[in-house]
Amino acid sequence: MSSSPQIIVIGGPTGSGKTALAIDIAQILGTEIINADSRQVYEELNIGVAKPNPEELLAIKHHFVSNISIYQHYTAQHFALEARKKIVEIIEKFGTVVVTGGTGLYLQALLYGLDDFPEISEELKIQLNSQLLEQGLESLVDELLQLDQEAGENIDLKNPMRVMRALALVKTTQLPLKKIYPTTSEKQLVLPYQVEMFAIDLPRKQLYERINLRVDNMISAGLAEEVESLIPLKDLKALNSVGYNELFDFFDGKCTKEEAIEKIKQHSRNYAKRQVTWFGNKFDMHWLSPEKIKEKITQHYARNTN
Repeated sequence: MSSSPQIIVIGGPTGSGKTALAIDIAQILGTEIINADSRQVYEELNIGVAKPNPEELLAIKHHFVSNISIYQHYTAQHFALEARKKIVEIIEKFGTVVVTGGTGLYLQALLYGLDDFPEISEELKIQLNSQLLEQGLESLVDELLQLDQEAGENIDLKNPMRVMRALALVKTTQLPLKKIYPTTSEKQLVLPYQVEMFAIDLPRKQLYERINLRVDNMISAGLAEEVESLIPLKDLKALNSVGYNELFDFFDGKCTKEEAIEKIKQHSRNYAKRQVTWFGNKFDMHWLSPEKIKEKITQHYARNTN
């Protein structure tokens, strides 16, 4: 670790235990947590986004949990600007801050800023929108993969808006996404602090078992009831998310409840795989077990307080 990192980042795939580890580390460092999860910011979403529970929120102060409404337009740029101000306040008060979350774009925007992409022509935007409406998402994905076989490593191919955006960028620049989105090693930190980045590394079998168990626990905690209460709002962008889409299909009669639950597990595992790829490609992170991460930070903290 560097001599005096003021920002400790805990990343990793969904279901890997980031929240519990971040709380342990924040308690060791005597500081607070910046949440960098793009779904946990919404106050109306609870079970399906795996928010910290009331006990965890009491254990350590969390920022950017339930801080906006699903009716609000909120982007990675909004988060980055607000979170940077809060980080300065926390570091001035405690000397360090813990940032945790699985949304790679939020972390990238916060620490390095967003890339300046070329302007997309209105003609191309209209064309891609028409293609989505007339031919469906599959046609856009097929075209994107013909131009960039590795596009699925950089974006969620099940998200229509992201697929259209990616296809527009690839067609405009004539470059693959990995060339359009530079890695953080090629960028400069926005904040004037030292950053140490960790990602939780678990064996795939163990991670997938944790994900499956978490989905079962969500169902037991009332996820289906939460989703049912949100049916009138299901077209909102904030609800286009794993755990909600699948149960909306169940309530629409498109599948059984059991099938929806299995799809949530499958899509969560797929998402975890994409997160591992994203973090591996975009960030210079130390991939360690939760125990090793905690041990490293504990040893470093002890050295710097003696």
